[in-house]
Amino acid sequence: MATIRKRLGKYHTQVRKNGKSITKTFSNKSDALKWAKEQEVKIEQGTITTKRETVSLAFLLDRWEKEVLSSLKSWPVERYKVALVSKQLGHLPLHQITSSLLASYRDKRLATASNQTTKHELGLIRRAMKKAIEWNYIDRVPFVAAPSLKCQAGTRRFARLCGYIKRLVPRVHTQETGS
Repeated sequence: MATIRKRLGKYHTQVRKNGKSITKTFSNKSDALKWAKEQEVKIEQGTITTKRETVSLAFLLDRWEKEVLSSLKSWPVERYKVALVSKQLGHLPLHQITSSLLASYRDKRLATASNQTTKHELGLIRRAMKKAIEWNYIDRVPFVAAPSLKCQAGTRRFARLCGYIKRLVPRVHTQETGS
């Protein structure tokens, strides 16, 4: 549906259909009406893409690195994480990044990296996507739980305690069943 409003002597045209929204300003009303009808047809045919659909994670991370991260004290360290995440997930458009995709990335990454490294990478993605909301690329940030640090800590005491618990659980289970 097209909405045409007169603002400051010009015609502000907004077309909203099937969850897509496009706006443009014209100097005369006839051009605005013509453009609005054309855009509605394009949306119905599925031949139009919005700015949100074309933005990839690599583009977002690059912009975030230049505009936000470069002013932070930790920038020299964080840029390596940006490059790594961009290499692995950068090809994906932002609207395809979901909680399940980030959870699968987390699980794959935990196989090769430590919990804390994975947690930092997920935090980096989250911060960049929060900024993407401000830049009007996305509406919400997908949620993914941070990796669990239970029974995976690097200290010897924790490792011994976790090993003891793992040995104890089968004993308790066999005592309950009577075997």
